[in-house]
Amino acid sequence: MKVLISVLMFISFINIYSQDTIYLDKKHKKINHKELAQYFRVISQGSENNKVITERTYTKNGKIKLERKYSNYYGKKKRLEKNTVWYENGQIHIEGYYKKNIKDGLFISYWENGQLKRKDSYKKGILIEGKCWNISGDEVAYYDFEIQPEFPGGKKALLNYLKENINYADIPSTSKGQNVRISFYIDNDGSIVDVIVAKSLDSISDMEAKRLVQNMPKWKPAMQDGEKVKVKRTLPLTF
Repeated sequence: MKVLISVLMFISFINIYSQDTIYLDKKHKKINHKELAQYFRVISQGSENNKVITERTYTKNGKIKLERKYSNYYGKKKRLEKNTVWYENGQIHIEGYYKKNIKDGLFISYWENGQLKRKDSYKKGILIEGKCWNISGDEVAYYDFEIQPEFPGGKKALLNYLKENINYADIPSTSKGQNVRISFYIDNDGSIVDVIVAKSLDSISDMEAKRLVQNMPKWKPAMQDGEKVKVKRTLPLTF
């Protein structure tokens, strides 16, 4: 009788809580080799009637790094409901609520020592109210959570840079009026790194486009929660 009860309890546990594990490289891309993984992600759900799926990402040493809760996970477009990020020391860094992938409700961040850093309130993606504090707990002037990178002088200056520095002389006539897309990262010091051709045109045009991007002056770096961060951008160039 005890054996039967234990088996039934085990079957119930499997039905209530199922999970899957995915292994990731340092760029959080899926890989098949566990021993090469820098992170691993556990995907779990509470039960058949619970439509919320939880993704938890851990370092290879087992420290939690990220937790995301989704609805409609296996539909055409999964919807983020809650996002939580941790520091290396185990302290929560960011905790935010969403509806259909749009910020809705509280969005909170903390300093690494546990001190509250910001407390924002959103309604359908619109900031209703926000406050920021320094690491000592003193309220400071509010600043946006995300600030996009900027070419020195802005968009007009970027267009002028491209017009003034592009070399049309060697571009094949068949490529005139066509475009090539260049993918690159703006590092946290504003420098341009990891430049690649995302959409090729021809070898000469590709090389010229890469040269233009690689030679750009440093950008004003992106900011996230008051910290400079590395971000990816894609630039279409028409010859």
